[in-house]
Amino acid sequence: WDLRLFKPGCDPNTTSLDLSLFHAQGVAGTSCSVLDDGLNSSNVDTFSWKSPGATRLDVCMYEDGCDGSGRVEVIRDGWEVCVKYAGWRGWAVVDAGGGC
Repeated sequence: WDLRLFKPGCDPNTTSLDLSLFHAQGVAGTSCSVLDDGLNSSNVDTFSWKSPGATRLDVCMYEDGCDGSGRVEVIRDGWEVCVKYAGWRGWAVVDAGGGC
């Protein structure tokens, strides 16, 4: 899987990695992680989530970090590029269809 946050300018067909502000990747699920305090989220415009492997995973996004409060969003289709960033501060990778 691959999670990347971009500053403005994301294009689903030709996005430059120069626009990347944050990147995480892996091959298995993760517990909740909070975006680094050094990341100025006001610079984030969009994000991309890709889980192209044989074992598909979903990404959960938590509005208030990992404290269990606030809105939770999830991407379950395994491939989304240039999704509008809604200000979430925490994220976790779960098995496809799993709970957030």
